Amino acid sequence: MDKEDEAKQLASWEFLKFMVSPEEQAYWNANTGYFPVNKKAYDLKAVKDNLVKYPQFQTAIDQLHASSPDSRGALLGIFPEARATTETNIESMLAGKLSPQEALDNAAKTVNAAIDKYNRTNK
Repeated sequence: MDKEDEAKQLASWEFLKFMVSPEEQAYWNANTGYFPVNKKAYDLKAVKDNLVKYPQFQTAIDQLHASSPDSRGALLGIFPEARATTETNIESMLAGKLSPQEALDNAAKTVNAAIDKYNRTNK
């Protein structure tokens, strides 16, 4: 997305249009289980076939579409910090520096303290 290069801008735009097209989003959904970002994907055979194969996914889709705008998305004000803390502790565990329980306890302690601070400052 180089602002100086018009060809790169156009290529980036074309790629984004391709990725959010109903066909690509249907493929994405059927192969990953993630929600399509283009509602027209739900009308395509790949999504319909996947829902026949995995009908439990319909529940999540229905809940997402029925939710109010206030409850959509991550509802954790410290989400980036929580993710980074979790990743750091998982990496330490995988490197043998922490036991699984120690990694879990460290992550919980750090994230809970950050949530408490966030809640106190955002009343």
